[in-house]
Amino acid sequence: MHGIKTTLSVFSIVLLASICNLASLPVRADERQAYVVNQAYLQIRRGPGNEYAIVKSLPNGSKLTIVNNDIGGGYAEIELQNGNKGYALNRYLSDKPPRTEPKPIQQPGKSPAVTKKAIQRKPAGVSSKQSHSDADSQSGTSIIERDQLTNELEVLRHTVANTLDIERQRNDLQERLVNLERNNRHLKLENQALQDKSSHDWFLLGAGVLLAGIILGWIFSSLGRNKKSSWDNF
Repeated sequence: MHGIKTTLSVFSIVLLASICNLASLPVRADERQAYVVNQAYLQIRRGPGNEYAIVKSLPNGSKLTIVNNDIGGGYAEIELQNGNKGYALNRYLSDKPPRTEPKPIQQPGKSPAVTKKAIQRKPAGVSSKQSHSDADSQSGTSIIERDQLTNELEVLRHTVANTLDIERQRNDLQERLVNLERNNRHLKLENQALQDKSSHDWFLLGAGVLLAGIILGWIFSSLGRNKKSSWDNF
């Protein structure tokens, strides 16, 4: 009897510890499993918008986890099976996997052409209304893909335009730099020419002053000799 009480006590302690561990685990109510539908390859991006880079493409029917469904802009935060996270368009995610049509089994003795013809034949129970509904669904998917491609093309055009503007600005800056260097060389040459001209002018001025001094000295010496000769004759 004592052993049974001990076993029950140990079982109670283990059960209580398990309940505590489960209570301590983080619970994210927003998380739910989803599948890629109505899209051959769904693009997973780094952020919620077409301007973010594509990190992965998931084929139709791929399973993933929706972490946050209220991002805005039609995007949802998702988590892949390998643990990586990204953002995908909400309209291509569904709680149920996409419907796959069973492949026909070829019976012995029938040619592939007969089997293909039998597959293409419409079942008797399919109404024209269902055919129109499938056609409308395919048309809606095509419109969505076209809009997505249009948005991506617009982003690409914007990126190319920015690249062209940057290239044009770089060329303008290079041209301005070349013109500044040419003007700098021209100013240096003019400065050197002015310095040479100034030295030449000072040299001519000094030579003129020296020559004038020599002439004046010769004139004064001649006048001095003439005066002395006049006094001697007197």
